[in-house]
Amino acid sequence: MADYKEYLPDLPSETSRRIRGEQDIIVTYEREAAIAALPKLLTSSEDRERFLTLLNRLPSDPRVQADGVTPEQAATLERIRGVLAKPAADFSKRPTLKPQGARR
Repeated sequence: MADYKEYLPDLPSETSRRIRGEQDIIVTYEREAAIAALPKLLTSSEDRERFLTLLNRLPSDPRVQADGVTPEQAATLERIRGVLAKPAADFSKRPTLKPQGARR
């Protein structure tokens, strides 16, 4: 993980471990839904570019090359790139939600 620190959020190791475990479960059982959710999670162009840079670096990592990238993994990477190639939504213009019980 240290090799990719610049691409990942600065979180305590326990938090990172928990998130990785949760994400592994989500991707195992709902891969397409997880991929479809990426644009909602990576709303800024900077976040998307950082994530895509990380994805592009992984196949050339010697640890990944030792096992090789399967055709399914390569297809998944292409699907992710395609989903994130669409322009990031500008969420700064979303209407703010009023707290429950607030009058209009």
